[in-house]
Amino acid sequence: MLKAVASFILAALLASAAPARAADQITFAIPAEIVQLLPIYIAQDQGFWKKADFDAKIVAIPGVGGLNAVIAGSADFSFSTGSAITRAVAHGQKIVAIVELGNQSGQILVVRKDVADATGFDKNAPLAARAKILKGKTIAVGGIGSIADAFLKMIAHEGGVDANQVVVAPMGASEFMPAFPSPWTRKA
Repeated sequence: MLKAVASFILAALLASAAPARAADQITFAIPAEIVQLLPIYIAQDQGFWKKADFDAKIVAIPGVGGLNAVIAGSADFSFSTGSAITRAVAHGQKIVAIVELGNQSGQILVVRKDVADATGFDKNAPLAARAKILKGKTIAVGGIGSIADAFLKMIAHEGGVDANQVVVAPMGASEFMPAFPSPWTRKA
């Protein structure tokens, strides 16, 4: 499946890309190294870019910075969110969306297992019951007012948890996993 998605991306790029700059070099701006962008790495690891005579460079530029890099001309392609693309077009930017890698928001609310176990969390319970775990917790989101923040508020509301009972910590996508302390790094 992922190989098929990577092949589709390559075909779309070949069919719609403007002439590549500087000896067929192309630059992809990604918001972070995340699972949703696995096809671009598969294409690189499988040599798809080289087979198509592209020297592909992947650079991580957080948030809307990747799309801004495309608009400014310092990147050829970006993997951007629908909201970033919509905002850019609404402000008169001339960009074209080539392909959508997912048909869902990609928002996943995650809690450490030890926290879930301590609260008696039941993963099979209805959403309203599962959402109660949010009360008194600190949850990381990509930004205040972001889609992830709205998603969190919707889930909290579903569980009857007031927004003031959840601490929201904005952070970049690449900072999420390191923010989970591991048992090996906790101080006794």
